[in-house]
Amino acid sequence: MRRSVFALFGLALASSTVAAQSKRGTWEGSAYWSSGSQRLVVVLDSTASGWSGAMLPDSTRLVSVSVKADTVSFGIPYNGSVVSIGGLVAAGKFSGEMWFWKGPAPWHFVTVPDAQCAAIEATAASVTYGWGMIPVRARIGATDWTTSLFPKDGSYIVPVKTRVRAAEQLELGDTVTVRLTVDI
Repeated sequence: MRRSVFALFGLALASSTVAAQSKRGTWEGSAYWSSGSQRLVVVLDSTASGWSGAMLPDSTRLVSVSVKADTVSFGIPYNGSVVSIGGLVAAGKFSGEMWFWKGPAPWHFVTVPDAQCAAIEATAASVTYGWGMIPVRARIGATDWTTSLFPKDGSYIVPVKTRVRAAEQLELGDTVTVRLTVDI
């Protein structure tokens, strides 16, 4: 039995000074199972013979590791089967101006730039729970929260909760850096 998961990865690949053909990347995130969640740290390595990887802290070897220009996929052995994980390699953060919508339920938002919207759109069908909403974990400064991206005019917007604005001392019009992890 194979279970598949699709995610937006914040995977940083850096060239090795040891060998020009070698790269190493680390992805940190969470996997959500029916029995709960688990923090994941995955280390991927490239060599002339291809990609390999392991899940930390127990060094579980990954199977079927593939890294291309903008996608990554791998399998994690689990209870006699393989959980397949794949997604887009993306920066995972962006900066934008905070704006206010004063409709019947007023909120502050930050608009996701077009480049990140394209990566999110590629995962949308796999993760949306309706109306194009995308569940995410967001971070501004030292404050984390869970929310959902809203589709708006061909882009996505991030709602910024009152407690986040208060904790980070944010005002309307401030330019903020937002880190996003798409929940899978």
